Amino acid sequence: MASCTADRRIVVGVDSSGRAAFAALWAAREAADRGIGVLHLVHADDTPDHVDAVPGTSGRDSWRTTGARLLETVARQVRAQHPGLRVTTEVSDIGAALRLVELSGQADLTVAATRGCGGHAGLLLGSVSLNLAGCARGPAAVVRGDWNSAPRNEIVLGVAPGEPWQPVEYAFASAAELGAEIHAIRAWSPPRPGEAADGDLTEEARVLLKEARSSYPGVPVTVDVLCGEPVAVLTEAARGSRLLVIGAHRDGPPASPGVGRVVYGLLSHAATPVASSRSADRPAPADTRPGAGETRACAGRAGRGPGRTEPRAQGQRP
Repeated sequence: MASCTADRRIVVGVDSSGRAAFAALWAAREAADRGIGVLHLVHADDTPDHVDAVPGTSGRDSWRTTGARLLETVARQVRAQHPGLRVTTEVSDIGAALRLVELSGQADLTVAATRGCGGHAGLLLGSVSLNLAGCARGPAAVVRGDWNSAPRNEIVLGVAPGEPWQPVEYAFASAAELGAEIHAIRAWSPPRPGEAADGDLTEEARVLLKEARSSYPGVPVTVDVLCGEPVAVLTEAARGSRLLVIGAHRDGPPASPGVGRVVYGLLSHAATPVASSRSADRPAPADTRPGAGETRACAGRAGRGPGRTEPRAQGQRP
């Protein structure tokens, strides 16, 4: 385990689902492996409309008590497996998605779990996961309950033409920190007349990674061009790896508020934890609780850590 740095932290959203505990344990392992000293667990207010939302009422007091107990239960599980990690907790009156987005601006990584178990993609995800992936002010990860507890020390990076630098930077910075390898995947559909062949696409992917490889020369990199639909290709390629990284808004018009079609599909189906990094400001999630109608805009990233607006000296971008 790396020596821990107390001023760095990973934030995890915790709800009453069993998957949230899995996400917290995954985040704790990431913190330990990265030398991050603090894991901050957050249970936020997504109270249904029929519950009185005025602070101080018996309904609100009961919700806060239940939330505090839930956080302590998860915190005990984390401390049992990672006794050297400092675990802090927060019960927030702000809606879960909005609070996690706010906290993401000062976190090395912000984590949520997928929610639901239906057969359709929309039922596999909750609004918190989607809004975090699309609006986080720093790197964000979504974890399913079936993540591999003993993964290959490999980060799969999905790349495509016009790939923004943020996900590439985050993947390489994380690999350097974790002593991991990068497996870059360029998924493509069968060629039409006049389109590039395999060799051209491989070179295209290498060009996309050139600056990052120069900034992180010690990170081993494998580049593969694989034919197929991107969600299916990346899901299978990342199976058994520790992390799958992709830009939050790929591809084209969002399939859901804040995230692109490929990311939406990966969050729904990939067994590997999916980390995303947004490439432009997007509207933040609205606080839809009774009496709260403010919608905040996603601000630029701040702070330290892989994938932030102010990255470490190694891998610095203009």
